Amino acid sequence: FQGEDRNEVMANARAGKYTFDDNRGWKNVPESGKDFVRKLLRVNPSERMAAREALKHPWLLTLKRRNSDEKLLEGKSISNVIDAMTRFEKLNAMQRTALLIHAHLRQSSSHNYKSETNPLHEVFLAVDKDFSGDITLQEFGDAFKQKFSDPKVISRIFSAIDQDGSGLIHYTEFLAACLFVSPEETIEFEMDVDTVFDKLDTDRDGLISESNLREILGPMCTRSYVSEILGTSNDDSNVKIDESKIDRKQFKRLIGLVKDACKSVSTPELPDIEEEEKEDSA
Repeated sequence: FQGEDRNEVMANARAGKYTFDDNRGWKNVPESGKDFVRKLLRVNPSERMAAREALKHPWLLTLKRRNSDEKLLEGKSISNVIDAMTRFEKLNAMQRTALLIHAHLRQSSSHNYKSETNPLHEVFLAVDKDFSGDITLQEFGDAFKQKFSDPKVISRIFSAIDQDGSGLIHYTEFLAACLFVSPEETIEFEMDVDTVFDKLDTDRDGLISESNLREILGPMCTRSYVSEILGTSNDDSNVKIDESKIDRKQFKRLIGLVKDACKSVSTPELPDIEEEEKEDSA
């Protein structure tokens, strides 16, 4: 569903007006996949595909057959995924939230990132055993128990990835946790920090507030987790975040530490934000 603003998007959703835009990730989706979506988006509930019918749709059955290969959860590739999730868990709450928005933007704009040929897509399907579209704690533990023998570690990493507090890992949350699955991706990591900040600053007042975060993360996100995001500080830096809001300058400095936290070698220091602002205004 597309539109110039949220009201237009909602109006199109209610009217069932949508397109499969190749430029928004649909180019590589087969016709059977589009048929699956059409049957779920019928405006009249009585004509909409029921859950049991959906689970028997040819597109899902094809994906299930691909998902049956247990080798996806073995070897070096899955080890890299586990390492990426472990590094992600060590980030602070605001950094994880920013990576979630970054993953969403990247998923929306990149064919390769969203394509079924993406190895992370294959791993997600392999972990999601009941094919619900989300990963439960049980599925997560079963998939990675050989690496994480301690249930407390499994629960801690799962909770870090489950940013909306739903008790499930959604696909975009999984992608956010696995952004640094290879050294190359870590080294080449670039975030459009201003765009991510603007997505989080939903009321456009130049600050990220509790209400902004609750709007982004949803009603299941607890007040304590929102407070953790806004109260974030990094022991290895001079970044101190206001207890109730965070401005663009603080956000840039905090996100500048993400790459360092996700690889073993240091990155160049962040440019001085105040100097940048002076140059921009000159």
